Order: sequence, then C-alpha cells, then structure tokens
Amino acid sequence: MPPSDILPDHLRQGYGCETCWPVSATQALEARGTLVAQHHLIDESHYSVRILACGVCGQRFLSVFTERVDWEHGNDPQEYQLAPISGDEAEGLVAAGDSITTEQVEQAARERYVVVHRFPGSGERTTTWVPFLMVGWHD
Repeated sequence: MPPSDILPDHLRQGYGCETCWPVSATQALEARGTLVAQHHLIDESHYSVRILACGVCGQRFLSVFTERVDWEHGNDPQEYQLAPISGDEAEGLVAAGDSITTEQVEQAARERYVVVHRFPGSGERTTTWVPFLMVGWHD
C-alpha cells in the first residue's frame, strides 16, 4: 500500500498529466476543481456520478459523491472519489443511460488507484489514495 498522500509513479499507470493527476492525493483533489464536466450520469441530492475531463491532456475521470443525512446532529458525512477512466469506459457509462448501476460505476475504475476525500461529519477530513472505487453509503 502506498503512503497515504503520495502515489508512486508505477501505480499511476500512465493516466493523466501533472495538471490533472499529480502524485499527491491532496493535490489531485485540488486539481479536481480544474476539470471540466462532460456528463452527469447520476444527479441526486445525496448521490452524484459525473464524468470530468482535463482541459490540458483530455484525460477523463469518474467523479462520485455520496452523502448520508445525519438527522440527529445535522453534520452529514460526505465522500468524494475521483478515478481516471479511459475513453471507452466513459462511453460505456454514458451508453448505460438511466439504467446505470452501482456495479457499472465501480467496474469502470477497477484495478486503479482512486483519490478519496472523506468528511465523516463529526471527525477529521481525510484525503488519501485507495486501490479501488467503491460507491459509499448514501441516502
């Protein structure tokens, strides 16, 4: 397992450029703000899946947001995930249309590292690399 913030080059698998996919998880999360939305695959208030692209190199990314409502304290736990995907994977997800499943979302980013930003509600926010995308709990 790589260090929590730095992903070695051999695990980056040649995706993206230094602008959109830097070696630091923290910097990769910040770079997410520069990516351009291409498709909204799922657009619910507590679950969102989008395809984003780098304006420099054209790399596509799968962006997943999940949130659970904290009815007791009002501090909703949230999670953002960002994973590079190929053009073919992006096209497959778009082609699924309204019938897209959680399994299809997870499979599109299989076998590659993902940036995950977690805000557990009552705890400390964390940003790290994880070895796969898994859609989190959501309302």
